[in-house]
Amino acid sequence: MTPSTTPPALPALLGWLRANGIDPNCVPEESPLSISKTSDGQHLINYTEFVRDQDGNALLDATDSALCAREKRIAPCVVEPDPELRIPVAKLA
Repeated sequence: MTPSTTPPALPALLGWLRANGIDPNCVPEESPLSISKTSDGQHLINYTEFVRDQDGNALLDATDSALCAREKRIAPCVVEPDPELRIPVAKLA
């Protein structure tokens, strides 16, 4: 979770992810987080999540068995982040 993960901001970041339906335990600590705005004004959270099996176990990466598999995800941004988190916002074409 790249944006502002300093100790004072970490609880706010974890709470913001949960408020948007994202389990912070499934997001790698170094996952880049950003918000994109669609042309119709919808805000979307862009992040990376560990790939899990039906039992919730993280799967190994097919190319490097020392790493867990990851995939990019997009979720609706229902709750806007606090400005202190400094999550970048980009407009989509």
